[in-house]
Amino acid sequence: MQRVTIVGGAGDMARVVARDLLARRSTIELVLADRDVAKAQRVAAALGAPDLRVLAVDVFEPARVREVIHGSALFGGGQSEIHLAAANLRSTAS
Repeated sequence: MQRVTIVGGAGDMARVVARDLLARRSTIELVLADRDVAKAQRVAAALGAPDLRVLAVDVFEPARVREVIHGSALFGGGQSEIHLAAANLRSTAS
């Protein structure tokens, strides 16, 4: 079974991608990874996929991101990652 991790899994785009993946593939392990775990859990519940997992990850913590995507298909594993996280950065320059 292939595992797909969506980083930024609490967002609207993640919901669309996850719904599409679940509709097209019956043998997929889907993981929603986001810093807002409660919101990602609401997305998971709305998708109605009982095996869908939610993990806490903040893209500003590189070690945690590496841990979550370890074994990615890009590195020869059976996992793929879809990165949909967006950072809200504000300039401090005047």
